[in-house]
Amino acid sequence: MKIHTLLLLPALAACSMAAPAAAPSAAPEPAPAVTRASMAMPAAAIPVGTYHSTMAPSDVPAGAPDEMKTGLVGNWDITVHGPTHAVVNVNGRQVVGAPFTLNGNEIDFSADDTGEYACHDAGRYTWSMDGGMLHFTKIEDACAGPRPC
Repeated sequence: MKIHTLLLLPALAACSMAAPAAAPSAAPEPAPAVTRASMAMPAAAIPVGTYHSTMAPSDVPAGAPDEMKTGLVGNWDITVHGPTHAVVNVNGRQVVGAPFTLNGNEIDFSADDTGEYACHDAGRYTWSMDGGMLHFTKIEDACAGPRPC
């Protein structure tokens, strides 16, 4: 279903990105801030843990269908289980299993994602940690919107 692909994209960006203090004028609109519940730091990997974000109605793209708005608004968690897999939950319900590979500070999301909000196309981003916040910056992505995992 196409709506599920569309639902995943903005939600994951909000779940994974932190709003920068001052964004350059050419930068995309920042996503809501993310806080971390707990994590351990494996070497050369995204820290294992659960990252939280809340998507407000104002975070949903203008003109989005009501069904999309309903599916996006709420509490989002991304749990990084290890160096190759993450799970995304919305309002306590798992919606995506997201396999990925890391190469330094780059992360490649597989087209083999699963779940109701899966995109089923590959995407490549850089990632960084700052003050317990996980940031993703898009390099290229076949999906029609922002996605980090």
